[in-house]
Amino acid sequence: MIWSKKDELNTIEQVVSRNSGMTEEELAKTDWEANILHLEDVADYLRHTSETNKKIAIFADYDCDGVCSAVIMHVILKSLNIDFKVYFPKRGTGYGLQKAYIDMIDEKYDTVITIDNGISAFEGVEAAKKRGMDVIIIDHHLQSTEGLPNADIIIDPHVFKENTDDFEDWCGAGLGYELSKILCDKKRQNVCLQFAAFATVADVVPLRFNNRTIVKRGLELINNSSINSIKLLINEISGLGKPHVDEATIGFKIGPIINAMGRVEDDAEYVYRYFISGEPEMLQHMVDNNELRKELVAQAVDRAQNIVVEECLFSDVPKIIYDPQTIEGIVGVVAGRLVETYKSPVICLTDSEKAGIIKGSARSTDDINIKEALDKVSDHLLHYGGHAGAAGLSLNVDELDNVRDCFFSIFEGYKTQETNEIFYDLEIDAADISDVLLSLKKYAPFGEGNRPPVFKINNFKCLPRNGKLFQIIGNDGNTLKLFGNECQAIGFDAVEKFNSLNMPKAVNMIGVISENNFGKPEPQIEISDFKKITEIKNQSELTKLCINDILSGL
Repeated sequence: MIWSKKDELNTIEQVVSRNSGMTEEELAKTDWEANILHLEDVADYLRHTSETNKKIAIFADYDCDGVCSAVIMHVILKSLNIDFKVYFPKRGTGYGLQKAYIDMIDEKYDTVITIDNGISAFEGVEAAKKRGMDVIIIDHHLQSTEGLPNADIIIDPHVFKENTDDFEDWCGAGLGYELSKILCDKKRQNVCLQFAAFATVADVVPLRFNNRTIVKRGLELINNSSINSIKLLINEISGLGKPHVDEATIGFKIGPIINAMGRVEDDAEYVYRYFISGEPEMLQHMVDNNELRKELVAQAVDRAQNIVVEECLFSDVPKIIYDPQTIEGIVGVVAGRLVETYKSPVICLTDSEKAGIIKGSARSTDDINIKEALDKVSDHLLHYGGHAGAAGLSLNVDELDNVRDCFFSIFEGYKTQETNEIFYDLEIDAADISDVLLSLKKYAPFGEGNRPPVFKINNFKCLPRNGKLFQIIGNDGNTLKLFGNECQAIGFDAVEKFNSLNMPKAVNMIGVISENNFGKPEPQIEISDFKKITEIKNQSELTKLCINDILSGL
């Protein structure tokens, strides 16, 4: 593998500015104006509702953003003494405000407010209007090519903006938090901010401008939270270490636990009830479900890889895998894992609750817009939607071969983009890792829209810890942990290469640097690649010669 420097930038500040699209001055700023059209209209409506005793049905979504949005609306409506109930969709019925869900809402409710969905809910909005209900949509998704539903008020920064440069990349909970700033006292706003931070990271919206502030300030509150349900959750994921949550903790630990109930049991409402009750037994069930989710994903990935072999799908673009054994809630996760393996778009399908209809999720690579690809086969689909990197779809099982044939024609001649080159941003010595981490913390949180710098790290020397220079961890036994001078390095799928290099005691590596807070806090490198050191640096020429002579004789 060839290692190449990406460009001529030579400071962390320059790299972060390039990655985020923000100037150094903007990166230092924490107070951003939230110019969201129709937000004040919704606030006025809710104030009026509080005075007139109207009753409201909230309709959320089944993912982390939907659940956190529901909790925020719960806090807001409680503060206004409004009679309300929160409803969640079921995967079997489908995403978004559909007519079937309107039929489920009790007749006593005068208004339905969607949050984190609704911008394409034509049928559901029409059904609500026929019942005489007011309809308010609070969403952040892109509108349909068919236009907009006939709602009374719509908040969607992608659709309605006063100025072209107004920030638009909110998640649903972020919009809910901004509403709380108009209607709630500071204490309740801080409650809402913590849930907005969870959702902003988990929904993978860009951590830039307003979102950056939500996560940065939200993390400060989360790590000192007085909310029992959040304290219990943090203690659960922290184990014996001092509780500490950063953006990675949300993305890789908290978010999956919140999402697992909706994925495995199709019961997002359970998580909402946990957050407003703080019952420890409920948390344990959520954690158990997440462990089950991991097992189900691993099994589904194994089956999918067998299907690729058995059906000889290696050259197919996208790879379409139909596996009735995979539950609907994890098809997107499975597709994402397979994209990482095959470096090719993947569509994972399973049976729906309706006989003869299959549904699933698509995930793609940077070079193929999967939504545009589905546009070209839409005549064979019942429903679909999404964006460049991910989409959902359903079709009659009899159309599966037709879809495959269409894709074969569309992508004939396409070659998977394999590369033997890894790019890094900056080069440092392993001795400087602690100082680099301090500099990086100024520009956190990192994530979507603000990717961390990638470093070439020279002279990482493995040092014994508890009698070991390294450790092999993970359920698959293929994750490598190296111990350095007051730091550690983690390499996924790295054990085989480490063994092939005869378990070197010193390496150069490429990776990103963060802080490991489980146990004693210390810098941690997530390794992308590593090479055995063949030349000893930072030594006198005589010492180099002596050591190299010794090494050559081993």
